[in-house]
Amino acid sequence: MLPPLSRGCTSVTYSGNGLAAAPPALAGMYPNNAVGGDILTMVQYDRPEDYYDTYTLQVRSLNVAQVAQAAHDVIRPDNLVWIVVGDRVVIEERIRDLASENSS
Repeated sequence: MLPPLSRGCTSVTYSGNGLAAAPPALAGMYPNNAVGGDILTMVQYDRPEDYYDTYTLQVRSLNVAQVAQAAHDVIRPDNLVWIVVGDRVVIEERIRDLASENSS
């Protein structure tokens, strides 16, 4: 269950300048569902208010060793499931060859 939305919210100031420029068709519409999802994510995972402002810089500052460590911590090759889609007549032999190579 998600925590109450108010837990992560602070006050918001709106000048009203954008309202006059909005097309009449937008009245009553939620303009961007992604914003609501981002707010819920911030509340659910207790992210700081500047999370999305600093995210890109944090990702770009990662080095190869940090990315490799994160992959090692998360990816479990023995638990992967491969789903192959295609014409069986065309791909079956190549898929079986791959399986043979990996089992030896």
